[in-house]
Amino acid sequence: MIKIFNSSSGTLQQIDKIEDTEKGSWIHVVKPTNDEIDLLATNLNIEREYFQYPLDEDERSRIDQEDNETLIIVNFPLAVPGGYDTCPIGIIMNDKLVITIAAQEPSFFNDFIAQKVKTFETYKKVRFVLQILFKISSLYMTYVRQISRRIDYVEEVLKNTTKNEELLKMLSLNKSLVYLSTALRANQVVLEKIEKIKNFRIYEEDLELLEDVLIENRQSIEMSTICTNILNGTMDAYASIISNNLNGVMKFLTTATIVIMLPNFIASLYGMNVKLPFQEHVFAFSGIIIGCFLIVIASIYFFSRKRMP
Repeated sequence: MIKIFNSSSGTLQQIDKIEDTEKGSWIHVVKPTNDEIDLLATNLNIEREYFQYPLDEDERSRIDQEDNETLIIVNFPLAVPGGYDTCPIGIIMNDKLVITIAAQEPSFFNDFIAQKVKTFETYKKVRFVLQILFKISSLYMTYVRQISRRIDYVEEVLKNTTKNEELLKMLSLNKSLVYLSTALRANQVVLEKIEKIKNFRIYEEDLELLEDVLIENRQSIEMSTICTNILNGTMDAYASIISNNLNGVMKFLTTATIVIMLPNFIASLYGMNVKLPFQEHVFAFSGIIIGCFLIVIASIYFFSRKRMP
């Protein structure tokens, strides 16, 4: 999918054909076919690889430069069933255009298309790139906060019951945090290099926006680290609780087995077809029952004194 926008006239307008692309336009590309990549590379005179790199889901965050073209690859977060993931997005900038390309549609671009982002103009290329990066950093912060709230909820549930389902949810959240934290740190390296990019002129009024991007990303890193530590500590604590509960159950079963075994041993002896003491006594049966009952009581008292369930 290829969409072309231009705001040179004062309002954001969509251009239908790539041949009609004007200077200062924004070309938004999502999951392009090989034919669309060929069309873009041919008409825009940009290396084909620049359109292919961001489509690799394992592509690392980095900056590439060649002649007047700059490729910035960062990872943006995605909400997926059961958790969160990340996806690369490429931002190609030259002296004429800004091109964004990704394998999945970034939700935050809807704000740009709906003109909800203040001071957004397609021809202000550097500012536009910084605004994209700020949106990505803000989205990370939003998702990390959501994970934090979900951790609190799961903890409350686990206080009442330690079901496998809740523990699996915590494992899924931990996996999501690993993805987000790794991507955030890689993005931070790229963001810190932006000022040094050749032909990437940051005007005075945009320096504050760059600083906001860096601060937002650092805060997301710190918050994800805190959430990861809390989650790991919680999972370790509940693993200990489950292990302790299992030990309690095993101790109870062992104690119950011993208590039952002692009278069963006496009953087994008197069930043998041999001569036994007191077998002719009129109260033999009653005596054995009473004796077994006393042994059970004595065993329970003994284990209670030893604080064994």
